[in-house]
Amino acid sequence: MYGLSEGCPICSSLIEDEGWLCEIHRKAFENLKSAYGAWHKAYRGKITIEDFCRRIVELKDTGQAAKEVADYVSRNMSLV
Repeated sequence: MYGLSEGCPICSSLIEDEGWLCEIHRKAFENLKSAYGAWHKAYRGKITIEDFCRRIVELKDTGQAAKEVADYVSRNMSLV
């Protein structure tokens, strides 16, 4: 995991707790994990995390932080 001095790997902002993301990206990551669970169920298990992240980035209504996290996760699959 990232230390406090390293900052968020997405935006370099300060990490205030023992996590590895800043508060904004941590919340977006948690929301994406929850959304993936719902999508995975809706697609009856036939959507990969890579496809989910691609679709999230492409959706016009997706927030900037969620797009940044989805892009980061798709490039760093060891996180999921």
